[in-house]
Formats: sequence, structure tokens, C-alpha cells
Amino acid sequence: MLLKSAEVKLPETQTEPCFPDVAVDAWYHPYICGASTLGMAHGFESGKFGPNDTVTALEALAFGIKAFDLKIEKEEKQPWYVPLRAFADTNHILATHGYTLATKISRAKTAELIVDLKSYKSSKTPLENKSNGCAVNGNL
Repeated sequence: MLLKSAEVKLPETQTEPCFPDVAVDAWYHPYICGASTLGMAHGFESGKFGPNDTVTALEALAFGIKAFDLKIEKEEKQPWYVPLRAFADTNHILATHGYTLATKISRAKTAELIVDLKSYKSSKTPLENKSNGCAVNGNL
């Protein structure tokens, strides 16, 4: 979803698995291997990608930032997620109080993340910081 939304042009499909757990005949093979070739997907320390694993909000955010080619400030000795959280919070893409390091992301939140990243990419300014709260169609 992220690659298509960001309109990433994928390289030619590889005929070899890019990760041992990504079968060449799997529907997701060109996306995962294309993202790997482009330096967007690195997999885990085990060398596997985990294509059937549930994705966390921070993993989706990291991939989205790469897919939309957004630049964030990083310091060398920070954990990988610290600059991502700061970027998302500062720009009102994901509020840090809404997730933890282990929070799994739903399809709905993934769609919201894509819309927010796309909006941020086009404006390069923080998104409106508002909460819908209990309102439904503008009514409480």
C-alpha cells in the first residue's frame, strides 16, 4: 500500500528470493524485493523479512518515511525509532501518546498514516493538530 501510494517505481522483478522467507512466486515478492533493492526494506537481523508478521506503527512509519522519500534528522547513538517518533509527533503525523514501541498497526491506521505522509510530503509543513474526539460528522 505504501509503495503504490508513494508512486514508487519498482525495479525489474528478481528471479531469486531477496529474503529466505519471501518466495519468488508470492504476490508480494516484487514489492518486498523492489523495496529491498531500493534500500527501503532491510529485514531483520536474522536475515528474514517476516512477510506474514504483524507490523508495528513504528515499522510502518519507518517504511512510509522511506517510501515517500522524507528526510529526518538522526543522531548516531539514538535507537532507530527515536527520530521517527520525533518527526511524526512534531509534524502531527502520529501522536506519540497513541502508540508504544510494540503497538501493532491496523489497516485503518495504515491508511491514515499514508494520507498523512502524502499530505506532509506535498505541504512540507506540520499537519493540522486536531482531534475528532467524540464528534461524528461534526456533531457530538
